[in-house]
Amino acid sequence: MPANTLTTNAMLAFDQQATVMIDGRSDIFSAGMQKPDEGRGGKLPSMNTLANGGGVIQFPKVVGKAGCMADAVFGPDGGDCAGGTTDLQSTDKIAGIVARDRTLFLVGVFLGAKPPGKPPERLDFSPGKQGVAFTELAPALNQVFFIGDGKTATGSGDLQTFKVPAGATHLYLGYADGYGFMGTPGAYGDNKGGLSVTLVQKAK
Repeated sequence: MPANTLTTNAMLAFDQQATVMIDGRSDIFSAGMQKPDEGRGGKLPSMNTLANGGGVIQFPKVVGKAGCMADAVFGPDGGDCAGGTTDLQSTDKIAGIVARDRTLFLVGVFLGAKPPGKPPERLDFSPGKQGVAFTELAPALNQVFFIGDGKTATGSGDLQTFKVPAGATHLYLGYADGYGFMGTPGAYGDNKGGLSVTLVQKAK
């Protein structure tokens, strides 16, 4: 798929870039659903079909801004909206996420053909924990993970590499939101803006 195709979803092929548009109301916790959870006020996240064979995902270009309040807008690495702490619980079969220094950042989740019996452990991207400056990350199926701008530093640094877990068939992209970014996911209805995300799957 050409990188300039305007679409919400993509079908990936090894070493071929695709560009998808992520609405600020894209509810990552509605990944795998036919329609978004109405109580959370969001939209379905971007659904990207993976090439067979696993490999890794990289994000060469992530641009745009999204906001959760009238005058607060942030780039893909997020910001300090509503206090600047994300601590969202797991819901259904999808793990929540923690990041105690930022809110409203681009996230992803890999899903497979068969959902797990219960969600995996939440990942913590807070300083002193996983953090966001990693070079490589290996999330599990149904485990929401930080993507941001896909680089080791905001707007600069090396491209980060995300390992595709065994059994993954799709990568969903969106936002992790909630009331005050705490507790149960939700509160997507007042978000605005969005991102243009270029991604590529590589064999290794």
